[in-house]
Amino acid sequence: MGELNFGAEMAYGHWRTVIFSALTWTLVIYYVIRPRAFQEIWRFALLCAFLIDEFVELYGYPLTLYMFLDNLVQHPAAHMLSHQAGDLWRILFNVGTRYEAFDFFHLIAGILIFGGLIALYYAFTVLRASLESGSPATIGPYRWVRHPQYLALFSILLGYVIQGPTLITLLLFPALIYSYVSLARKEEQAALKTFGHAYRNYLEHTPGFLR
Repeated sequence: MGELNFGAEMAYGHWRTVIFSALTWTLVIYYVIRPRAFQEIWRFALLCAFLIDEFVELYGYPLTLYMFLDNLVQHPAAHMLSHQAGDLWRILFNVGTRYEAFDFFHLIAGILIFGGLIALYYAFTVLRASLESGSPATIGPYRWVRHPQYLALFSILLGYVIQGPTLITLLLFPALIYSYVSLARKEEQAALKTFGHAYRNYLEHTPGFLR
C-alpha cells in the first residue's frame, strides 16, 4: 500500500457545517419546488438523501475515500485528511492546486449549482403563475423546453457530482434523473387531460428537455 499523505489540516469532522449546509439546501429547494403529492414527496426525499450524503462526505466523514483507500493512496494528489481527500476527480486526474477550494472542477460545479438554483426558482415562479391563471406554462423558459424546472434541478445535481462525487451520490444521480423524467411524463398526461388541444399543440412543438 502507498504512503499516506495527511495534508496540512484536518478538513473533516465538522458536523455543524454538515447539518447547516444540508438543512439550508434542503429548505431552499423545498421552498422552491414545494412538493405536495406523494409522487413528489418521495422524489424530494431521495433528493434530500443525495444532498445529505454530499455534505456528510464533504465535511463530516469521507466514507467513499476510505472504501477505496488502497487504490487512492497511490495517487500523489490524495491528501487524506485535507479537503482534497473528498475531491475524487482531482485525485484521479492528479490535479494539484494551491487553493483547495478553487480549481477547474469547483468553478464548473459552482456555475452549475448556483446557475441551476436561479433557473429553478425562475422556472417554478413562471409555472405557478401560469397554473394559477388556469393555463399551461408556455412562457419564459417554457418557450424553449417543457420542463426547465427539472433541467435546472439536474444542473444542481450534476454540479455536486462534479464538485465532490461519492459512491452514494453517483448511484443516486441517475436514479434521480430517471425519477424526475418519469414524473415529467406523468405531469404531461395530466396536463393533456386538463388543457386538451392547447397543451397537445405545445407538446408537439416544444422539446421536453433538450432540443
